[in-house]
Amino acid sequence: MIRFFLFIILQIGLQWTLLSAQETSIWQELSASHIQVSASSEFEHFAAENLLTDKSFVQGRLVKNAQGRDMWLSKVAEHNVQGNQQVPKGKGWILFEFDKPYILEQMGIWNYNQNDHTKRGLNKVYIHYTQDDKHWKPLRNGEKDHFCFPESGGSFEQDMDLSIALRGLEIKGLWITIDADSGNHYHVPHNAGILQDAERRAQNINYYGLGKVRFYTRKKLPIGQLPKLDGLQFIAAQGYRKTLDGPAREFRLTFDQPLYTGGKLRLQCRGQQKILHIPTSERGLYEFRGTLTAGLMENEEQLQLAFESLQGKIEKQLNIPGARKWEIHFLAHSHQDIGYTHRQAEVLRRQWDNLELALDLIDRTEHYPPHAQFKWNTEATWYLHAYLQQYEDTPKAARLKQAIRNGRIGVDASLGSMLSGISRQEELMHYFDDAQTLEKELGMEFQSVLFSDVPGAVWGMTSALAQNKIKYFSSAPNYTPSYPGGGSRLAHFHRIWGNKPFYWTSASGKDKVLYWATGTGYSLFHSWIYDRLSVCGLDPIWEILQNMENEAYPYSISYMRYTIHGDNGPPDREMADVIKKWNETYAYPKFSISTTEEAFEALEGRYGNVLPSYAGDLSPVWEDGAASSARELGINRRTAEKLNQLEVQWTILSPTDFPTERFKVGWKYVNLFSEHTWGASNSFHDKNSAFTKDLWEEKKGYALAADSISRTLEAELMDKIRQEEGDYIQVLNSNSWVRTDLVSFVSYRDLHSLSIQDEQGNIFPLQQQQNGNWCFLAKDIPPLASRVYRLVNHKRNYPLTLQTQDDEMASDRVKIGLDEQGVITLLTFDKDPHNYAGAEGLNGFVHSKRGLEELSDEVTNTMVRIIENGPVFAVIRIESDAPGCEKLYKELTLIRGIDRLDIANIIDKSETDGFENLRFHFDFNVTNPEINLDQAWCSIFPERQQLRGVNKNYYAVQNQLSVMNSDRAIVLTTTEAPFIELGNMSAEGWRTQSRSRTDWQLSASLGSSHIYSWVMNNSWTTNYKASQPGITSFHYSISPSSPDNLAAHKRKGTEAVQKLTTICTSNKMPIATPFEIVGTKQVALSTMKMIDGNLFLRLFNQDDATSRFQIDWKNFKHYHKYNCDNKGQIISKLDEEDLWLKPYAVQNILVTLNNVTK
Repeated sequence: MIRFFLFIILQIGLQWTLLSAQETSIWQELSASHIQVSASSEFEHFAAENLLTDKSFVQGRLVKNAQGRDMWLSKVAEHNVQGNQQVPKGKGWILFEFDKPYILEQMGIWNYNQNDHTKRGLNKVYIHYTQDDKHWKPLRNGEKDHFCFPESGGSFEQDMDLSIALRGLEIKGLWITIDADSGNHYHVPHNAGILQDAERRAQNINYYGLGKVRFYTRKKLPIGQLPKLDGLQFIAAQGYRKTLDGPAREFRLTFDQPLYTGGKLRLQCRGQQKILHIPTSERGLYEFRGTLTAGLMENEEQLQLAFESLQGKIEKQLNIPGARKWEIHFLAHSHQDIGYTHRQAEVLRRQWDNLELALDLIDRTEHYPPHAQFKWNTEATWYLHAYLQQYEDTPKAARLKQAIRNGRIGVDASLGSMLSGISRQEELMHYFDDAQTLEKELGMEFQSVLFSDVPGAVWGMTSALAQNKIKYFSSAPNYTPSYPGGGSRLAHFHRIWGNKPFYWTSASGKDKVLYWATGTGYSLFHSWIYDRLSVCGLDPIWEILQNMENEAYPYSISYMRYTIHGDNGPPDREMADVIKKWNETYAYPKFSISTTEEAFEALEGRYGNVLPSYAGDLSPVWEDGAASSARELGINRRTAEKLNQLEVQWTILSPTDFPTERFKVGWKYVNLFSEHTWGASNSFHDKNSAFTKDLWEEKKGYALAADSISRTLEAELMDKIRQEEGDYIQVLNSNSWVRTDLVSFVSYRDLHSLSIQDEQGNIFPLQQQQNGNWCFLAKDIPPLASRVYRLVNHKRNYPLTLQTQDDEMASDRVKIGLDEQGVITLLTFDKDPHNYAGAEGLNGFVHSKRGLEELSDEVTNTMVRIIENGPVFAVIRIESDAPGCEKLYKELTLIRGIDRLDIANIIDKSETDGFENLRFHFDFNVTNPEINLDQAWCSIFPERQQLRGVNKNYYAVQNQLSVMNSDRAIVLTTTEAPFIELGNMSAEGWRTQSRSRTDWQLSASLGSSHIYSWVMNNSWTTNYKASQPGITSFHYSISPSSPDNLAAHKRKGTEAVQKLTTICTSNKMPIATPFEIVGTKQVALSTMKMIDGNLFLRLFNQDDATSRFQIDWKNFKHYHKYNCDNKGQIISKLDEEDLWLKPYAVQNILVTLNNVTK
């Protein structure tokens, strides 16, 4: 045994002796301690000494840097300089001085590698060297007297860009002079596109930069002194290269030490063996790439690996995950931010430039293989429509339209990436107005929308999309891979819904769209993540596909959004060439530049029958920032309802001159305010800059313009029917159910001695408001018609609305009580004496900083006054000092004959710095409560009608919510403020770990009747406003209802925002209803308008039960009627005798007025 061990020891010693005797030649880096470096100029923090440091330098690779630090950059160089009389003049120079002469073999160059700025890197240079510090000789490049440094590949870890052979020259100093004309990669002859891109991106082309420089001597070392290889990593890619033997799977091998001696790699899999020889390298290899034996590996396989080298032997047995025959669609587009980084007009110009460059690339690649031909997706129609208007009847417009017809430009039908949670029900339908205009002109249908940045959408989007014949919804929420969860303010969207396509079914079950969210957002190829395809190469693609493989993504088709250079960025000039090369190299994946429709059609065509279907709300997240400008948000919400109401009224009163185009303009401004871009990227930290203010003024202008249009349309319509002011008051109801409510009108006469008389001769009191208007209670106004009242001399002593007793105040229908801070502690109704005010009361004020820091619900110096009290209504004003406010006013209105309390909360907001939130708190006394939220085209019960992973910290509602149990329901309407928290102030609860973004609620807060109306939010650090001083009003109402009639709750919400309309006139004839819905109260008219001279109406079942009904067509009885889409395109003949609507179903009807049935 002893002799055996001695033999083993002798053998090891013999091998070591042999290795020690063998030698190999390697490059040995000359230490920076022997070199001094200087430059003609240095930009601050970009010193020449960075060229020699190891900062951002790992295993011979230069790590890309977002700020460009750890590299050298000149100051702006506009004039030529000269290092000495023996070297040429140029834009700058770099001098390396050695402590003694060295015999050098190689010089390694890593060019400037900053995100988006690699063209600053040196290009044409002259190199001179000296052996004695006196005489400088040119270093020649073959026959040339100069060298051209390649532009940095821009990879995250960029390998050496250029190796310059010095061939054993003895060098004491080396001088690099930057050419005067082509010194960097901006100044490239005959390439105007580079300068165009630089100008477009506001890049100064007169910076010159360099990343790292290394000098190497050649040294012979015994093999035994080389670093021993202890480990390697084998990574099987998700791609198959084309080989003569068929598709062969690619792999990458990385070593833990530099490999100098080469080696033999033996790979055995599925009974087949492949031997690869890795060559020697004087520099040392850290990586080797090759292919496995030919053949597909779509399932996991075992691989035996043996690597033998003079630097060590390694054997491994590995499980290799499968790689399917992938089909990858790249959707090239620009993310449209209407503002944020540029003023809106500049954004428009940039997007127009993008279109024209896309058209150029389409022309240039016309003869490329089909999958590599360039295609462009518009993402939005805002800039597209504006371009076609600007260049109407010109070759530019014709060229664009032809590209759309040819399928090379895919039109995504939405105006932009919208905040659907703040959009009104009918507003959703108008996202697509511009697309419809173009569809009509081109005879095409656009079937996709492309939302970027914004996570989630309201459930009603399914109905809005389906009614506009849009089948595909591509979602790419914000992507920030350094954040847990993968993005900013996302709830759990990426984790739950990324790369999980499904049919999103509407609340009615009638409509569906294919919803497909990328798992990597839209910004994956921005320079701060992976960068352009020509830069990042395929490794990131393999990584993404491998993750999908690991996560059991079941399909072989996927897509990636492709945008570059940030928001509003341009098309990639090199994209088609990269895809062409990849397809020439790889059998799989099949790479394709596609339109949105093509990608979705590919998935649906292959897997449509196995794709899952889900129904529920994808509760959006970013909407809360709109509360940073609560005043304008309120204006826009009211305007959207007013435009919808006016369309109905105009159709009733003056259909022959229905102003279609003016309504479209009004709706477009409403939509532009609801588009997700609010302001400047630095809106918080630089809130007083001209840039921030300019962007906000333009954004605010959208809301004000829409408001102005609605007011003008209303005034013109009223003028058409008002005639001269007389003794008659027409009260018009634009809803499809009977209504009773307080109405007001303007009269310049003194009406104090008059009363109001209805058509049956009943007398009612008049009351003048503080603003001079006159009010009365209008009862039982018929649907879509008017009731006429007459001013009569009939003065009588009517009782006052409000009676007070002790601490209580009451009308004939409502009784309230207040505490010392003006919080409602008692609220009962005539038909329901139950006190709906909980222990903490109703309409309390809450102020806090970001999150719940410095929380305060205390107000001081509260005064309560009755400011109006007449026979029709009474107003109680509560005035307080409140945190963050100059003053806080609450006005409570009680109306005789109405079971409802109206609330107006008026905030005179102080100008403040820092994060801030304001809320109103409603604690309802309802035991075992269930909450129902009013939403567009549906209503939802939180949690059970929400999809997984969505926003459950707060909610956006349309007009109301209801708190109910089996015995009672109370309805809270909210006009201007859509954001609601349930149970607690949870909206910013995710901030508990400020950078993690992971603490989003996974389930809704149920079982509590505490409701918080989140009215002001100035907690964002970007995009949204930092403060909002001045007066802003918020209107609410509280009324009881039946817990079994959700449609009644929706009606109350609609009534709060669509008031009865009064018209003073001398005409005593009431306006007749054009038709009437009979047999149900659940089905309501959502809108009515004229389309191409025909009557269009949209019905909506507001309840969670199926409804059967009929329509009494009255004067339209003999006209043809059809089912149609939102565009008015006929689908089928309407079955007038048997009408049904499922819960929350939508039905569009077109009545053709140019023909009759008899």
